[in-house]
Amino acid sequence: VGKQVSRAAANFEQAARAAGGDGDAPERGGRGGFADPSSLVKAEVSPELRKVIVEAICYLAQPASCILVFLPGIGEIADLQDDLEGQGNVPLQVLVLHSLVPREE
Repeated sequence: VGKQVSRAAANFEQAARAAGGDGDAPERGGRGGFADPSSLVKAEVSPELRKVIVEAICYLAQPASCILVFLPGIGEIADLQDDLEGQGNVPLQVLVLHSLVPREE
């Protein structure tokens, strides 16, 4: 398990670098220890990072378990949903939640 987690972490760092980041969280500073919002880069989920997320979910998924994934926008949520529903190796029930989902759902 440790080797697979290390591989997933290395894949995450590689995907973050490919997306223009360094694989680390932004520097903290300013008031309350939070980064200055003007210095933050728009969050994006690259196809490489989505692949790593799908691999991690498929590895961690177990019957009667839940995995919660936070993504920056509706487009990223829809893309990951498509990737997860198309992977076919592990039976998953994908439940989507974002601001445009009606309360009834």
